[in-house]
Amino acid sequence: MFNTGACITALKLYLSVALFDTAKRFLDEARSHMTTPEGSNSLLDVSIDDINTIADIIAVKIVGGAYAAMDNYGTGSLMDKENPALDYYMADTDLWNPLRKSYTVVGRKAGKYKNIFGVEVTSRGYHAGEPIEYPAYEGEHPFKPAPPSHALETAARWITNGEMQNIIKTTLEKFPFHLFFIVTDGGGGDIV
Repeated sequence: MFNTGACITALKLYLSVALFDTAKRFLDEARSHMTTPEGSNSLLDVSIDDINTIADIIAVKIVGGAYAAMDNYGTGSLMDKENPALDYYMADTDLWNPLRKSYTVVGRKAGKYKNIFGVEVTSRGYHAGEPIEYPAYEGEHPFKPAPPSHALETAARWITNGEMQNIIKTTLEKFPFHLFFIVTDGGGGDIV
């Protein structure tokens, strides 16, 4: 006999721990490819509470802030135009400068607006609609565009190019399946 229910419960726990360790390794890998300390620091550490099992699917949540997004996808005229969230961001009139008609950063009109961090700030409007990216703009406080690091994609490739399969294989090899066999004496009494 085999205690299937207990085995599945224990195996889910083993796989959850393996996924947790994988998520930590993913974050370490992503951080190593970030080009800014702000981007690296805004990738939040994963906790065991970030592991969820829904309908027998084990998932982990990786969270990063605005700095991680800017590092990964770049900023200004150098940003990755294939960023999957870019259309959503550009359509958000609270975040995207309505005077910005291309990817080049331009000054905002005078008034209050929310920046990418959701913080309300005030523009004096001195360069409304004018490019303020360095090196074209050499005035006070030029915006320096940054190319994308693609750190998250690089880390994801590392995980999907065999690393995840190796982690699952190792977990299954180390799992104590033998503990879930129930041996009886033939007369109905358990020997285990």
